[in-house]
Amino acid sequence: MWIEDIVKVAKNEIKKIVRDTNLLALFFLGPVFYPVLYGLIYIDKVETRVPIGIMDADNSSLSRGLIREFNSHQNLKIDKVLYSEQEVENYLKLQNGNAVVMIPADFSMKIYNKERAGIELFLSPNRLLVVSDIGFPISQLANYYSTKISAKLLESKGVPAARYKYLLSPINIKFINLFNPYIAYGDMVLSLLFTMILIQVMTVASATSSAKEWDSKWMNTFNASKNPLIIFFGKYFIIISIYIISSILVFLLWVPIFDIHLAAKSLNLLLVMIVTLSSSAAFGLFLGTFFRHKITVLLFAGFLTYPFFFSSGVVWPEQQLPMIIQYIGYTLPTTPALRSIFFMGQMGANMSIIQNYLIIGGLQFMIYSILYMLRIHKIKDLSLKSNENIDNKDLIVDNN
Repeated sequence: MWIEDIVKVAKNEIKKIVRDTNLLALFFLGPVFYPVLYGLIYIDKVETRVPIGIMDADNSSLSRGLIREFNSHQNLKIDKVLYSEQEVENYLKLQNGNAVVMIPADFSMKIYNKERAGIELFLSPNRLLVVSDIGFPISQLANYYSTKISAKLLESKGVPAARYKYLLSPINIKFINLFNPYIAYGDMVLSLLFTMILIQVMTVASATSSAKEWDSKWMNTFNASKNPLIIFFGKYFIIISIYIISSILVFLLWVPIFDIHLAAKSLNLLLVMIVTLSSSAAFGLFLGTFFRHKITVLLFAGFLTYPFFFSSGVVWPEQQLPMIIQYIGYTLPTTPALRSIFFMGQMGANMSIIQNYLIIGGLQFMIYSILYMLRIHKIKDLSLKSNENIDNKDLIVDNN
């Protein structure tokens, strides 16, 4: 009996989705093709030949050699030669320049006098990734060039530089990236964006599906079953089935096409997505019961993407978020999902590291499922009372 009623609710859900073009797009087109829009933005992943300005007040062979080192790096491209501090200021402020390297007039003189010579790097704050794209290469190249100059000075005094390498670089720093070896922002963020899109589109689709029920005052669903548990599972199985297939398609199609490196095993990723989609479906179904129109859901949900994304603690450190935002974040399906994908997919963490996030996702599924069923129970009572009042009015009219 229960199975038959669940099938009835599921069939009713399928009919509703198929007959509504908005729901059809949200359930079938959105989760598969919407990620492409973000994927195309970060398709190159690493910026190359970022334009910068140069001001060489020294104009010596040493300074020109350093400039050639900068220009030979794949991340840098010197596109502007500047001659005054005013031009530097205008380049950064008025022309939206990314950065300016300023070589002082006493650069070579200090080097020949065995004094410490420095260069100045002005970075524009209008670029989110300017430090990693420009700052790191310039710092590394300056250190490398400094070592070359030291080697030449030693050799000019008859000291073989190859034999006394410790004199060139007494402190040797070795950078070891635990993950994301190319420091590619796109490589890291794309997997998070794909996950975020799946969660957000599923939440909106589930909420819109619930809001659609108000068109018939939920009678289509209640005619199939009046049991909130059966109603929930009938809708849940259809929604989760569609989005699991969509998730698999996203990771089979777009992940290899956009060359996203995931360190996690496929089965572990699938488990995370099942837990994530389950909590998202329950959250969306519950949220949608408070809206009477689909357009209201779409307008409301459009403002949730960035708050959900940034409150998850993966793009902005959790400890830097206000405490109230941290607590709110753990009530949203995006937080355990994005953290699981980040730690497992990017850092290669095993299941024991993310098990707490899976537990949180499971608790969210249970809580929002119960809240949805309580909400359905209340809607059912209101619907029955409303029908009784209508029947009583019709009876009074007939008697008269």
